[in-house]
Amino acid sequence: MSSRNVRSVELQLLRHGPPHNQLLSPLTDYLALCGDHANTTLNFPLEHESLRVRLRALRYEDSDETRRVQLRDTARIAADVMATVPGLISDLGRYEDSNDAYVHLSVATSAAELALFPFELANSPPGFPGAGGHLSLQTQLPVCLTRRSRNVRCDDVNWSLRPTILLIASEAGGPIPLERHYALLRKLVDPWVRRKPASENLLQSMFHERIEVLTDATVQSIEQKLNDRQGKDRFTHIHILAHGCQLPGEKERYGVALHHPSSSKIDHVSGARLGRLLSTTLSSAVVKRPNVVTLAVCDSGNQGDVSISGASVAFELHEAGIPLVVGSQFPLSFGGSIVLVESLYGKLMEGCDPREALWETRRALFARSTEKHSKTNQEGRHDWISMVAFAAFPNNVGEAAQRLEREQRRRRMEQGLDEGDSLVDMSLKKDDDAKFKEHLKHRMYEISSEVRRFNGWLDSQIRQDDQWLESKSGIRVGASANKRLAELLLHYKDERVDEKHFSDIKGFVRRSIRMYSKIAEHDCNQAWAFVQKLFLEVSLAESEKSDQRLAHQWRQAKCLCEVNREHSLSNSRERAWHLTDMIELGLILRLLGVEACGLEKEAREFDHAQLNLWCDELDYLA
Repeated sequence: MSSRNVRSVELQLLRHGPPHNQLLSPLTDYLALCGDHANTTLNFPLEHESLRVRLRALRYEDSDETRRVQLRDTARIAADVMATVPGLISDLGRYEDSNDAYVHLSVATSAAELALFPFELANSPPGFPGAGGHLSLQTQLPVCLTRRSRNVRCDDVNWSLRPTILLIASEAGGPIPLERHYALLRKLVDPWVRRKPASENLLQSMFHERIEVLTDATVQSIEQKLNDRQGKDRFTHIHILAHGCQLPGEKERYGVALHHPSSSKIDHVSGARLGRLLSTTLSSAVVKRPNVVTLAVCDSGNQGDVSISGASVAFELHEAGIPLVVGSQFPLSFGGSIVLVESLYGKLMEGCDPREALWETRRALFARSTEKHSKTNQEGRHDWISMVAFAAFPNNVGEAAQRLEREQRRRRMEQGLDEGDSLVDMSLKKDDDAKFKEHLKHRMYEISSEVRRFNGWLDSQIRQDDQWLESKSGIRVGASANKRLAELLLHYKDERVDEKHFSDIKGFVRRSIRMYSKIAEHDCNQAWAFVQKLFLEVSLAESEKSDQRLAHQWRQAKCLCEVNREHSLSNSRERAWHLTDMIELGLILRLLGVEACGLEKEAREFDHAQLNLWCDELDYLA
């Protein structure tokens, strides 16, 4: 996603009066606003009862033929309505940059009757790429369509936080596919999970650091779980798996069926109550909310009765200040819920821009919906329309997503390298374990592939954005990772080690040398990069290489370290890095050969006593 731009277009629909107690009618005037264009009066060519009839078909309460007719007709009406808004089509189709790849269309309104209208079904209006096809599915200029409450702004949200998931499950309303959802989330989180050696000499996954599960959920247990998280990274993503329920004493109002804390009855939790629950208040000025809430809950996006105050569960959660809430405005099939979790969380865990993730998820749901049922031979369900997203992203969400993507790539690679180190250490004690050796071989291949993928991604970043080089973070990570992988492969013992194995090791070392060289060339004050480069070149040196050239580079590195020493005297952290460089220079000196390179004087400055003094000082600073 880092090479793609997402351009935002907002359509605001306003009317007089309170949000509720207004029926959809061709006589009702809405004020439509889009960007800097002139406002216009908009009318929907539907009576409220006519819309309810259409919704009944979309909820699979009519014949399949009627459903298909209503799908086509409603899609056309939605396109006609959008086409009447001045500037909307031109804003959607305008290319501001050659890298523009997605358009985010946000429909902002608080009118309850418009929450019933399926904007997600709209066809592309005339004059827009892919005209006649579904707007949110066409690929010529992908459009991510979301909704937003006009009362919600989330400009202060940090979207680059490391993902941590809480799965809230309740069987109060009936059986739920908990095992399937949990297994899928575990699989998606697995690449970023830290592992440590267990007592049985196997690696134990620390899944609780990235994902937690709360079963038989009650309001009290959810509140306790969120309060227990204080002092740790907050849950950035909350996935709720439960049944929807009709709220007692209210006509066509829906909530979430949780367990009652003191009886076997169902606790009917409204969206407003759930929103207050998930917005944990730490103090009068600090509120901890998740960035994303997904609802695998029936009718979670269903507005219900517009004549009374209140809205859908998803809308109420969004009104509570949660930036992204994904629910279902129509019944969502079991298979559809699996696709939604797999596609959406798979993208979000990678650090993908959430707007791209939503578009990709809708496309994945559509791909599944076109399949035919094997028993009835009927066309599949329209789960792609059922998914509804309420979103208010911060203005910098694109840049934050890019930072998160870089961090997630780094974490995934470093987790693999850490695991490889542990496995190689274990292999020294398990020479006769064929099963372990096969597992080790498989993981070493996967770890090498992960580093190669990172190298390819890093190369693309350097080509596309020269300014990105200024941060040096990605190149620094890549240089270290290639060096670590080379060391890992060097210690990896395989009975089929051949010349290609050592060629791969040298390839990773050379790659690391090039990356450290880029850092040193970009900023001559980065002495540590020059030292690392020198160490790798000495390690890779062959007999025909000139020792004098390496000796000259060693003297250059020493001069750089001495220059940086003056800047490190008042900073303990900088002092520690300086000492590390000096110690490494002393070790490299012994690899070069003192007499052959004419470094006798330098050897006296870097004798064992001096190295021990530096090590003691480094230990003290640590």
